[in-house]
Amino acid sequence: MKNITIIVILYAFTAFAQMTVENSGGTVLMKILENGNVGIGTQTNPTEKLEVAGKTKTDQLQIGTSATNGHVLRTDASGNGSWGQVGTAGIADQAVNSAKISNNTIVNADVSTTAAIAGTKINPNFGSQSVTTTGKTTTGTFQMTGGSPGTGKILTSDASGNASWQTAAPIVEQDGVVGNEITNAGNNSLTRTGSGTAASPFQIQINQTTTDGWYVNEGQPNSITTGMITDLTIVNGDVNASAAIAGTKISPNFGSQNVTTTGKTTTGTFQMTGGSPAAGRILRSDASGNASWSTLADVGGITGVTAGQGLTGGGTSGTVTVDVGAGTGISVAANTVSALTNNPIWNANNIQSEYVTDETPEDGQILKYDYTQAMWVLENNNNRKILTNELLDQNILPPSIPVNVNSSTTFTVTYSGLSTKALFATVSWTCQMNTGTGISKIWVLRKNVDGSNDTLRRQNLIGQCTAQSGAQAGEIQLAKVPLHGTGTSKSIYFYAQLCSGCTAYMWPYIVAVESEL
Repeated sequence: MKNITIIVILYAFTAFAQMTVENSGGTVLMKILENGNVGIGTQTNPTEKLEVAGKTKTDQLQIGTSATNGHVLRTDASGNGSWGQVGTAGIADQAVNSAKISNNTIVNADVSTTAAIAGTKINPNFGSQSVTTTGKTTTGTFQMTGGSPGTGKILTSDASGNASWQTAAPIVEQDGVVGNEITNAGNNSLTRTGSGTAASPFQIQINQTTTDGWYVNEGQPNSITTGMITDLTIVNGDVNASAAIAGTKISPNFGSQNVTTTGKTTTGTFQMTGGSPAAGRILRSDASGNASWSTLADVGGITGVTAGQGLTGGGTSGTVTVDVGAGTGISVAANTVSALTNNPIWNANNIQSEYVTDETPEDGQILKYDYTQAMWVLENNNNRKILTNELLDQNILPPSIPVNVNSSTTFTVTYSGLSTKALFATVSWTCQMNTGTGISKIWVLRKNVDGSNDTLRRQNLIGQCTAQSGAQAGEIQLAKVPLHGTGTSKSIYFYAQLCSGCTAYMWPYIVAVESEL
């Protein structure tokens, strides 16, 4: 631990006191003077009420009692702080100079539209410097005060393009014949031809290779040569609409070069002399888009239509028609094929995917399905009759309707009031979800009359009725199935496949029965 010495100096006779706090090394840590000034870390006497040599840290700060809410602490040039409004200092007039403006900050919007900055303040000085541009200069009026201006003078350039005002030298007629004044110029730049008559008018021809300072008027035909035309000056408007410039004069030579475009080519007529042209051929491309003339046979086209069995017509060219052949017992009209009286129209060996007997039918026999043989057989129509729904007083219903289906299982629905000889029933049913979310299905389960499983059938479940949560009753199904049981109460088998946690309703109606006589 370091020792701290506290020195208190008392002057009893002058009523003056001073306190100094030092560490063991003699360094002054704090001074309190008789006038009340306090110094912390100062080696000399403090000149203010509190003078700190070092950093101060405080949880709260209050300066004076005249502060206003929202004021900020500002300082003067000597570091004296006071409370004041934000922005009240402002920027004094003429206080912003070049050094205070960041480089590259002045933009066009900062310059007043009426600034009228003198050209002498632009670098280069517009007042004395040349203005050079590679672009075009445009002006409403033009004035050049240098170059000896004068009334009627013309602006003339030298070889470097420097302009000056020059007096135009008029052509003076001397002998009454226009053109006599021009003979052969000293540098052979001009030549006059013709005698000045109507038959041989005077013509002036320029012979030199450069035309600086000369103007070309109408001269002899073919007098303008390629050397007189500045490169890259001929434009589309200079070419006559009926010029018909030969393709051989275009580079590349259109007569032998390929013409390639990424745009669309449009033509009034088309001819391709290559690629084996011939009458009736079609244009066909290869994998690269190269076209050639080909026959229909080359591209796998239809070369002919042959009428098959029961059909007539056909052909190998033009419009081909195929008709249904009207044979013995068949009549063909527009959109209709019918069998004539006492003539067979078809010979079926199966119905609904079940085999049909190949026995020869006898008079009065009917075709019925035999579950034991799993096929359609012939039977004498003398031991059964069919009661259709129209013959019944009303649809036959189960004792309780609708039927509640509560699990996925095989179940039966029993009907009362049937004939003891009833063997088959045509049943109509629909279903609807009762509870749960999902899809449930209910079928008629076809069994043999004795209740045993129908192992000979290809499909024992018939007429799927679908019930879905939130939906109305499913589509009505219809099927003919055996009736099971004795007496006047008989049953029909059904099979349900319900979604998890679901129950359903079912409405099964018998609309027709088939009974023994």
